Amino acid sequence: MEDLVDKLGWKKLAAIMIVVSVLFIIFVVVSSLNLPSGNEQTSEAEPAPTSTTDSGTSQPSNANTKKGKTLSYKNSFYSLEYPDSLGLTVEQISEPGDSIVLKSDVKNERIGIQIYDAGTSSVGRLSQVFDAFGYASGSAVVSSVPAVEYKGILSGANVPLRENAVIFEHNGKTYKIQLSYISAVFDPAIENRFSQIVGSFSLF
Repeated sequence: MEDLVDKLGWKKLAAIMIVVSVLFIIFVVVSSLNLPSGNEQTSEAEPAPTSTTDSGTSQPSNANTKKGKTLSYKNSFYSLEYPDSLGLTVEQISEPGDSIVLKSDVKNERIGIQIYDAGTSSVGRLSQVFDAFGYASGSAVVSSVPAVEYKGILSGANVPLRENAVIFEHNGKTYKIQLSYISAVFDPAIENRFSQIVGSFSLF
């Protein structure tokens, strides 16, 4: 070491040692960056989420799929909710709001809601026409009020007219909620929509 100092001088020797030290540090740092981590694992990319349609085919899921809006209607007798796919028309039998119609052009879907005076139009009287057509009858409940329900296909019609009617009395009034639509087969979408509307009834 002393011989090197004598030959090169201590300043040159110090400079050489500094350069060697810097190169060694750079080598160590670069080597550590290139070494693979023991915790790293190779993983395959996960497939995108999909949703299955009724036909069984797989389709890309879309969380932003638009759904129809639910609208509300209220008069002095009741309130209800219905989808915006149905148009609402307010009519009148004897006083405003005692008759409304919800309808769609699809299969001529129509839901009529009529309110009569129970003294002249009882549940029994309004039920006679459905009994005459031989419609199947059963029990139902509308806003906690017992009701009778009729289901059937209008016989003798040129087109298969399916009907579903719910009839009940409340506060001296007789209510008739009647669905009709043209279809050779039972349409669960229309029938479920009718059930949801009846289920949304709130009587005053």
